[in-house]
This record gives sequence, C-alpha cells and structure tokens, in this order.
Amino acid sequence: GDMMRSSDMSSSMGAASAMTPKPSWFLRCLLFLILVFQTQAAGDWTDLEKEASQLLKNYSSGPPTERRREKALSYAGALWTKRRADDLRSYCAQWMTWDPSNGLVYEYLARAAQHVGNVNTALRAATSITEIAPRDSEQLLRGSWLALALTQSGTSDREVAATWAKRFAERSLEERDDNPNTYRALALSAWQSGDYGAAAIAYQKGIAFDFNGRYGDVSRVLREEAALFLRKLKADPAKQALADELAKGALADLNQEEGKGIGLRI
Repeated sequence: GDMMRSSDMSSSMGAASAMTPKPSWFLRCLLFLILVFQTQAAGDWTDLEKEASQLLKNYSSGPPTERRREKALSYAGALWTKRRADDLRSYCAQWMTWDPSNGLVYEYLARAAQHVGNVNTALRAATSITEIAPRDSEQLLRGSWLALALTQSGTSDREVAATWAKRFAERSLEERDDNPNTYRALALSAWQSGDYGAAAIAYQKGIAFDFNGRYGDVSRVLREEAALFLRKLKADPAKQALADELAKGALADLNQEEGKGIGLRI
C-alpha cells in the first residue's frame, strides 16, 4: 500500500537499468533486421493480376491435372481474376467431377456463366451450392447472394433469381439467426422480388436484433438500407401509399433521412 514518489521511482529505474546487461552486437543487428523485414512486409500489397498471370503462365499447356483442391482453387481464382470466363466454365465442368461437394466449384461456375450472359446456367450453379449443403447456413447464404446478383442481369430470369435468393435467405435464417448479412440478403431479395412487406419485416427484425459486437455498427447499416428502401418506394408514384403504410407499420421507428447520401449496388 505504500506509494513511491516520482524521484524514488526514477532512481530505482536508473538502478535497474544500470544492472541490466546491454544486448550484444549480434542481437542488435538481429532486432534491426526483424524490424526492417516487418516494415517492408506491412507496406507490400499483393498484385492479384500479376500473380494470376504468373500462375496461368505455369499452366500454358493446359489446366492442372492433379486432383488437389488447393491447386484447383488457385487455378480457378486466377482464371476469374483475368476474367477468362469460358476457360473457367470448362475447368469447373472438370473440377466438379472429382470435387462435387465443394461449393466453390459452383460459385466460380455461376460467376463465369453470369459474366458471359448465361443466367440460366449461373442460377443452376447457385442452386447447386444449397443442394450439397441444405442445412449449412453459410452455404445457403452464399447461394442467396449469388442468386441475388443475378437479379441485376436485366433478363427475364431476374424474377426467378430473386425468388431463389429469398428462399435461400429464409432457409439460412432458419438455421442461424445471428448473422446480420442474412437479414440483409432476405430484405434485398424480397425487395427485388416485389415482396415489399417481407423486405420491411426483414429490416425490422435485423435492426432489432442484438448482434455480436464483432460485426460493428451493423444496426446503422441496416437502418440506412431500410431508409433507402423506403425512399425508393416513395419515389415511385404507384408505391407511395405502400411506402407510407410500411413507414407507419414495420418501419415506424426508422429515420427515413438516415444514410441519404448512400447508394446500393448488388
């Protein structure tokens, strides 16, 4: 319980310093080299384009023939980075024959098919993710986001894609209700499918949920998206009455001006 005055502390520290042996020349050099290495490593950024080009150069005669998942992932990732969609589709067709339970096979296939405008194939690939893991919340959510991206295709399949996205998000939420991105996927897919009431309820439940602190201020993200949702509805003369109804119902406590400067791109 005794307190030490600052002058006493200084003298004690000085004595301790005097008794501490000085580091050798070798240790000093070693510490300096470690510091330099860490500084350089922290300042370096991975050049994905360069890495993809180098990896694909190593496979100039054809794709990897080894049935090793890590090599398949690296090769597919490089093809996608370079947007070689046709090559990626062909490789995924081979890849899935020996790794059919890997959801990333179908994700890459969906991306490649969407890139070349084949929405039907992309949608079938997205639904395949959920077929191989029908009780896995994360895989269901992955399928939802992939299908949701297809709603921006501008084709007649967009409504079908939105319906699947909503269904997958609902199933993901049934398996696990503590992921804020599931509420976002559900709200956005309901919005895109024209089920505006379900979208409002999804936002309402997400805003009210007490998420783990590791997600940060996710409540603000959900509030801003919900406010954007209402503003978009109000901007359509045919939907103004519905927007007012939702603003008085499920989203009654929402500040509709929140996040007024944001946009949303799926």
